Amino acid sequence: MSLNLYLFLIEATASQALAVQKPEVRVGGRYMINCFAVESSLEKAKAPLPRYFRKIGWNSVEIKGEKQVPPTLRAISEPKLREAAETAAKRGVAFVVYTQEVKQAAEAKPDA
Repeated sequence: MSLNLYLFLIEATASQALAVQKPEVRVGGRYMINCFAVESSLEKAKAPLPRYFRKIGWNSVEIKGEKQVPPTLRAISEPKLREAAETAAKRGVAFVVYTQEVKQAAEAKPDA
């Protein structure tokens, strides 16, 4: 069985417990997460992610996008993402949290 590397775009809400550990996130704030996971299929890589993120302190976990990553990790130009991809290739999963909060639909202002 061959393993593949997948990238998931996740949106989740920071819990109180997570904010205590990670002061760069605000309790109740929504954040984007790029998560790399290794598995034999997209569905097998995707299935445990919501539970995994809830276990480490994220709530309302939503997978917004997904794709298989080509094996040439050097093609990933963003250093933090490349490092996460390399870590996932070795350990099975790794992620990058973007500390700028996602605007909620009610907060978003339309372009003029």
